[in-house]
Amino acid sequence: MKDYSVLEKIKNSADSCEIPENIKPENLNLNRREEAEETKHKKTGRRLWQAGAAAAALVLVLSLSFITMGNRNHQENDTAVFESTDEGGAKESRETSLKDEGQKELSDLYVQAESYDEVYERLKENQSQAKSGTLLDGGIVMEEKTVEESAAASDAASGSAASYNGDYSQTNVQTEGVDEGDVVKTDGEYLYIIREEQDVQIVKIDGAAMEETAVIRPDANASENSILDIYLTEDTLQIICQRYDAQMEEDGEDTYYMNYRGFTSVYTYDVKDRKNPVLTGTVEQEGTYYTSRKSGEYLYLFTSVYPQESLSTQYSVQDPRNGIIPLVNGEAVPVSDIYIPEDKGMGGSEYMLITSVNQETPDQITDQKAIMEYASRFYVSTENIYLQRENWDQKDNVHTAIAKFSFSEGKIKGESAAVVSGSVTDDFASNEYEGYLRVLTTGWRGGEETNSVYVLDSDLKIVGKIEDLAEGESIYSARFMGNTGYFVTYRQVDPLFSVDFSDPENPKILGELKVTGFSQYLHFYGENRLLGIGWETDPETGAYKGLKLSMFDVSDPSDVKEINKLVLKNIDYFPGEYNYKAFTVSPQKNVIGFLTTSYESSGTAVSYMVFSYDDENGFSAGLAYSMKDGGSNQGEDTRGVYAGSTFYVADADCITAFDMENGYEKIGELEG
Repeated sequence: MKDYSVLEKIKNSADSCEIPENIKPENLNLNRREEAEETKHKKTGRRLWQAGAAAAALVLVLSLSFITMGNRNHQENDTAVFESTDEGGAKESRETSLKDEGQKELSDLYVQAESYDEVYERLKENQSQAKSGTLLDGGIVMEEKTVEESAAASDAASGSAASYNGDYSQTNVQTEGVDEGDVVKTDGEYLYIIREEQDVQIVKIDGAAMEETAVIRPDANASENSILDIYLTEDTLQIICQRYDAQMEEDGEDTYYMNYRGFTSVYTYDVKDRKNPVLTGTVEQEGTYYTSRKSGEYLYLFTSVYPQESLSTQYSVQDPRNGIIPLVNGEAVPVSDIYIPEDKGMGGSEYMLITSVNQETPDQITDQKAIMEYASRFYVSTENIYLQRENWDQKDNVHTAIAKFSFSEGKIKGESAAVVSGSVTDDFASNEYEGYLRVLTTGWRGGEETNSVYVLDSDLKIVGKIEDLAEGESIYSARFMGNTGYFVTYRQVDPLFSVDFSDPENPKILGELKVTGFSQYLHFYGENRLLGIGWETDPETGAYKGLKLSMFDVSDPSDVKEINKLVLKNIDYFPGEYNYKAFTVSPQKNVIGFLTTSYESSGTAVSYMVFSYDDENGFSAGLAYSMKDGGSNQGEDTRGVYAGSTFYVADADCITAFDMENGYEKIGELEG
């Protein structure tokens, strides 16, 4: 669904508000990248619009949050106080416990609901507070996650690497061993491609030879089904779809409302015979698709559920499926699997619904949990799910609440919780290693941005921290390798910090390298090399000068060096800036691939580029392929994959093959 009208509603809502001086366009160093930002917002808007009426409610939250953030003074504060109204109408003030940094029991943030009545009353209360403006909620979701992370096989020790199995590329992932859905997959012999969110094309590949073997359209009779992600595990293909139901409901005499509900489904196919895929099972849960992960045979699915039933109507405990309680496979989530915020002033009138499904029993849900909350970011390790919720208090300090849920063989269990100061601003700014969670945040202190490093043990107790780093700057990218972490902050120049975590209770800054520009993506590239991709800027004015590839020598973390760099001028946007899955990076194949967009007087130019690297020659261009049509999403769903010595650029419209051993010569093409 390509409707971006939600973005227009946001714009119209914001147009009536005075824009603070510090965020007026003329005071931001965006230059030609302003249009690129619009592309990113369109992509986000497409996913938000798919939430229908739920998205419309979200528009108001986004708009109000934007206005609030734009006028923040970022004053320091230790306590968040707000007013609430009791049943008698009297107002009372109370403090939120979120202000206290450090370890918390999961029950300090969330408690299991005791009855559907309790869930209903909390939703009703939160909705009322949201309307009155007294609900201390978490601000805004920073990005779709779907968003939601990347790396390479040499990064195995860091717990954040793209898996590598055989002579073909796989999806860039946040954590090695935990797969993620994407719009294109390959097993080295076939390509699996989502086309216009309507079907999945299976293509036999062998160098220049390409042949379509099958097309899968889940539930062909449901034209509203949108395909968002696919997973491939040997002979099992799983397809994640989004659909919506709309019903007219009566709400009192002569009063009606539209009950509009989103549902996310997983269709599982046996593709042992690639010409004849067989559907083996389907599961469905309520909500708008947020993200997913796969560990072993189990797929974990995350959706956002906005109760659409009017909370002013009479609630029926006998029928919890009336729009108040999330549905999984048509049944209401058991109350024992619903978590609500312990503090009545926190949370919101929505759920984060997590389910698991075994690909061997694809029509059954193994486990389910519904948390009355949203997550601004996810971090999923090989054993744990960390839901991160960004919250602003009334004195404009930001904190991040972290809730930890373990998972094993499909079972999901609430474990512990914590609160840290600041906001997690990068997908790779969280990392679990040897039982410790390392978290990097950006916050405000004394009216200035400041950054922190936190180390939490398996119970989420803060055991080590470094605070007040790089005042006036914010974290743009991060990466961890074993006991060493790297992160980039930026204002006018790019300090690349290296951190020693060998003693979790005493993390230490090892070094700080200042170079021009900044990296928005970091990726280990073979032994002792760290690749940075971002923007070159003028150190005096901050003006953008082009897309920058940097290679850092990290053999001595206390003395990191930028040993090579390449600046590509007239590049205005690259999808990998916001979606790490858009990168294809492999030190084994010596491949660095990504899409770029340039805004020219003659129109928009979209190109797929591939580079190689060696210390002697630096970065070398292998491919600069001009796409026939960037499409309405300007190549957001384009992927570069390799199989053997052939590199394929694939999207919904076309697959193009290039010979990697012969200067990336174009050798074949298959129109979609």
